[in-house]
Amino acid sequence: MLLEKSQEVNGIQVCYRAVGQGPTILMLHGWGRGSVAYAQVMEGLAEKGYQVIVPDLPGFGGTEPPKEAWGVDEYAQFAFQFSQKLGLAKFYLLGHSFGGQVAVKLATGHPELVQGLILYAAAVIRRRPGAITKAIQTIARAGNSMLSVPPFSILKKPMRKMFYRLFGIGSASYSQGVMKEVREKIVRQDLSRLLPNISLPALILWGDKDKSTPVEDAHLVKEKIPQASLIVFRGASHLIHQEVPEEFVYHIAKFCSEKQ
Repeated sequence: MLLEKSQEVNGIQVCYRAVGQGPTILMLHGWGRGSVAYAQVMEGLAEKGYQVIVPDLPGFGGTEPPKEAWGVDEYAQFAFQFSQKLGLAKFYLLGHSFGGQVAVKLATGHPELVQGLILYAAAVIRRRPGAITKAIQTIARAGNSMLSVPPFSILKKPMRKMFYRLFGIGSASYSQGVMKEVREKIVRQDLSRLLPNISLPALILWGDKDKSTPVEDAHLVKEKIPQASLIVFRGASHLIHQEVPEEFVYHIAKFCSEKQ
């Protein structure tokens, strides 16, 4: 049975979900999603004999935001502290998208804890904004200025939500206040230089229709990690765990069983 739990970590009350018994898989979620989005695959992995733990990272789900703008280093330190609070001596580590950035940092900082690394559409390669991205940013700034003046200000919140949905930016609630600062910080943090330092067995999972982290990045990540294997899901996007959960679970369980 999947349980919702709480644990204090360095002054932050962390909500997390856990299910199953057996070797542990610590899963770090993507931007704006939280642990609830992974419930189905958590149950599937538990049925295959694993304990799966997914914390709501600070600022997401039921966990309060950090007091200041964190970057990847701070989130990785949090994930380490969380694992120690739960007494996890060894675990498989899975990171999705933004969580993949955190997973790479944690795996390179504490390789003794990680039995195997799974990078799922991991946003570890960050490029300078292209022409399209710059145009979107210009539109956003212009729209924000216009909608800050009465009587247009009444439309600011609904227009912001529509803009985020249109351009796939994510939930507006994670793009304001300190979390806006967090986002601006992490999207500038390219971790590709750390990939050759990963001495662990690694599984890379990617969708060939992913628009958030292009599949070209998957091949670059595989080339840089010495012990990496790559599985590309045909027709899948950035949310493989929701689109083909059974196949997703199968490959993760297979990888973990081979590394025990």
